[in-house]
Amino acid sequence: WIVADEAAGTFISGIGLALPSALAALAVFRVADIFKAAFPGVAPAERLPGGWGIAADDILAGVYGLAAGWAVQTALA
Repeated sequence: WIVADEAAGTFISGIGLALPSALAALAVFRVADIFKAAFPGVAPAERLPGGWGIAADDILAGVYGLAAGWAVQTALA
């Protein structure tokens, strides 16, 4: 089965990143997706009604990953 919400979060977390930074971003995305309560907004996003909540938490976790990836990429530059 294709899990589109996980794929969306994974894609978002790596936008425009080189490999080392993308790996860091993927790690933060997975951590944010698993430990939702530790990342502001992720758990509430999951409680949105219907399919919105199913996708929103992964998208927001992907944004956290993207921010972390860009921070790593900037630090390495």
